[in-house]
Amino acid sequence: MRLSELITYAAEKFNILEQKKWKEFSGFSVLADRGTNQWVALLIRKWSRETGRMTEFCDMKCGQENILKVSASYLSAPYRMRGRDWIGIQFHEATEQEVVYRLFDQAVERNHQTGVTITLDNNFNIPESKYQDTPLRFEVGADGQEPDIPAKIRDMRRLYRRGDGSLRQKAENFYRQGKFMEDYEDNAGWEGEFRHYFPTYQDLSLGQLRGYFAWRAEIRKGNYQRIATSLAYIYLYELLNGIGTASVEDSLHRMKEFETNYIDSGIGDSGIRQNLRRWMLELAVLNGIHPETARECADPEMLEQDEALAVLRAPAAHNEQETFKALDILSGHKLSASVVIKKHESEGASLFAEVWRVASARHQERGRNLFKECFGDLRAYRWYPLANAVFLDTKSPEPIVYALNACREYSFQDGEWNEKAYHQLHFNKSKFAGLIRAADRKLREYLKTGYFLRERSEEAWAVPYINAVIEADQRNKAEAAKPKVLIRFADLDQIRQDARETMDSLLSEEEKRVLAVETEGKESAGKEIRQALEQETVDFGEKQALKGEMAAGGESADSADSGNADSDNAAKADRLNLNETEFQVLNLLLADKPVKALLAERHSLPEVVADRLNEAFFEEVGDTVAACEAGTITLVSEYREDVRRLMEGENYE
Repeated sequence: MRLSELITYAAEKFNILEQKKWKEFSGFSVLADRGTNQWVALLIRKWSRETGRMTEFCDMKCGQENILKVSASYLSAPYRMRGRDWIGIQFHEATEQEVVYRLFDQAVERNHQTGVTITLDNNFNIPESKYQDTPLRFEVGADGQEPDIPAKIRDMRRLYRRGDGSLRQKAENFYRQGKFMEDYEDNAGWEGEFRHYFPTYQDLSLGQLRGYFAWRAEIRKGNYQRIATSLAYIYLYELLNGIGTASVEDSLHRMKEFETNYIDSGIGDSGIRQNLRRWMLELAVLNGIHPETARECADPEMLEQDEALAVLRAPAAHNEQETFKALDILSGHKLSASVVIKKHESEGASLFAEVWRVASARHQERGRNLFKECFGDLRAYRWYPLANAVFLDTKSPEPIVYALNACREYSFQDGEWNEKAYHQLHFNKSKFAGLIRAADRKLREYLKTGYFLRERSEEAWAVPYINAVIEADQRNKAEAAKPKVLIRFADLDQIRQDARETMDSLLSEEEKRVLAVETEGKESAGKEIRQALEQETVDFGEKQALKGEMAAGGESADSADSGNADSDNAAKADRLNLNETEFQVLNLLLADKPVKALLAERHSLPEVVADRLNEAFFEEVGDTVAACEAGTITLVSEYREDVRRLMEGENYE
C-alpha cells in the first residue's frame, strides 16, 4: 500500500485533505480533523540511500491498543508523535489497505469529527478525469423510470436522510432502513463482486439490493451460498443492530451459525472471522451477557493467552502440566518443539514448570517479581466497542465493571469504556525468551538429549534458578534409587517356629538327638543374632562380630592370614557401604567370574544388588557402573578400573 492511497481515501470519505504546513520540511504533511482542526495523521516521506527509493511512514492518532489487536509487522510505536493515542504505520507491499482504512476511521471517530475542513493551501488537486460530481435526482416520480423496482425497496430508499456523512449518521440511516426491511424477501438472484468499506443498503444498486435480500432469505432458512464479502458484512451489521432477531442472545446465536456454516465450511471469506469474533464479544459486553457466554464468542487465541497469564501469575495454584502448557503458549509453542520434550516428555515438562516456579518465587528486579518483569501490569486503555462496524448504540449504560476472566475486564464510567488487560505492547519478550532458552539449554545438557545450545551472556541471570531445579531433581533421583527393604520383625518368630515344626516332622529320633547336641553350644549366639535382627539397622562390623561368636561355638578358627584378609575386606565393604554379599559380587565381577550361584545361595535379587553397586559409586563416578539385564549383572567396561581403584581406597579423578 502507498501513502497516496490513504490520502485519497481520506479525501473521498471524509473530505479531509492533505496539508503541507512546512515549506522547509517537504517530507512532512498532515491530515487534520475537519471540525477541530486537530491532527488525525502525520505523513512522513523520507529518501532511503540504501534502497534508492522513497520510504513512507505515518503516525496515526487511533490509540496504541490497536497495535495489540491487529498484531501486524507494519504497525509500531509512533515515529515522531508522542503519547498513547498515536501509533506508527510503515507503508510497503505487506501493508494491508483495509486495516489502515479501518484505523483511519477510528482516528476520525476518536476526534469526534464534525463540520468542514478549511485547507491551508491548494496543493491537493483532484483530477477531473477521476473525480466528478454525479447529479442526484430528487424530482417527484424519478423512481417511476424504473418500473421493476419493488415498492418495498422504493419506500426504503425514501427513508434515507442526508447529513454530515459521519459514521453515526450512516448507522442511523442503516438502522432505520434495516428495521423497515426486517421481514422483506426477494427472489431475484445476483452474482458479482462488490467491495465497499462500511457497506449499507444505500451503497447498493437495485440489482445488488434484490440479490442481497434473496440471499438473506435463504440464509435464514439455513441455505448458505456465497455472496460478495461486503454484502455478507451487511448481514452481520443487521445482527449487531438486532435487525431480524428477537434478542441479543438470538443475534449471538445466529452469528455463531454464520461462522460455522459460512466461514468454517469454506463457502465464505475466512478473513471475516477476525471481525466476527471481535464483534460478538463486544456485543456481549455492551449488553451485559453472562461472561461464560461471552467467552464462547471471543477470539480463542486471546482467551488462551489470558488463561496462560493467569497460570504463570500464580504457579503455586496450578499443577505442572498447566504451568508447562502456559509456558508453551506464551513462548509461541517453542517448548513443545524442544528436543527435551520430544525425548523426555513428562520429565521435561515437569522440569520446565519447576524452573518457572522457582524463578518466579525468588527473582526480584526493581521491586518487581519475574511475572511483572516479563508481562507488565494490568493496564486500562480506552475501549471503542463496535467502532469498526455500522452500529447504532441507542443505550445509555449505567457504570459497570464486567470481568471477562481473571486477566481481562471492561468498565464503563463517565461516558467512557475502558479495557483492562495485560497488553503485549508492555511484554518484555526478551526477558521471558531468555529464561525459556536458558532452561532449554541447561535441561538438554542435564538429560543428555544432544542438539545442545550455545550459552548467551544475557541469559546468565536465569542460570542459578535452573541449576537449583536440576540439583533438587538429582537429589530426588538418588533418594528414589535407594532400595526399599521392608522387614516385618513381628513375623520372624512365627517363621522360625513353622520351620522347626517342619524340620522335626522330617527327622528321625536319632537325627534329632545329634542335632540337639550340635546346637547346644550355639544357642546363646543365636539369641544374640535374633536380637540384632530386630533392630532397624545393623552395622556391618557388628554382623561380623556376631558371626565370629557363632564360629567360636563349634566351628574351627581360620588361619591368622585369612583373618587379616577378612578384616581388610570388611573395612573395604564398610567404606563402600556394601554388605558381605554385595562386596563378594563386586569382587567376582572384577575377576570376570559368574555371580549367579552366589546370588541364588544368598537369595538376593540381581536387580537390587546392581542398584546397590550403582548407589555406592554414584557420588564419585556420577554414572551407572553396573548393568542388569535378564537377571545377569555386568560391570560397565569403561568404569571397571575406576571401580577397582575406588574399592582399594584410591581417589577418583
